[in-house]
Amino acid sequence: MMSSLRILLVSATNIAVDNALLGVIASRHKPGQLVRVGLPHHPDVLKHPEVCLPDLVRSRLAEVEQEQRAIEDRLLELRQSDEELSQLQSAAAGFDAAEYDKATRLIAVRAAMPRCGEPT
Repeated sequence: MMSSLRILLVSATNIAVDNALLGVIASRHKPGQLVRVGLPHHPDVLKHPEVCLPDLVRSRLAEVEQEQRAIEDRLLELRQSDEELSQLQSAAAGFDAAEYDKATRLIAVRAAMPRCGEPT
């Protein structure tokens, strides 16, 4: 069972914080559960971007930027769809369904009529 305890480790030397962090870094944890604030001095801590605050921030900012681009793309699609709808509405402004049906029937009747001089 996961504990909800939080622990803050501070030391007069950065390497002491790094050594303590390396002692628990091998345990199972999700990104952000262990966070090294400040520049790590131990090179092995740098091999774990899931605990280094600058790396976590950079990763999250990249995710947010990707989400923002997706939203911008979707907004552009919606704007283009709205413009297309406006154009179609303008093109169909004078459309009369009854007149269209009447014209369609007349065309069908005319197509079915034999032409003068044509054999029947």
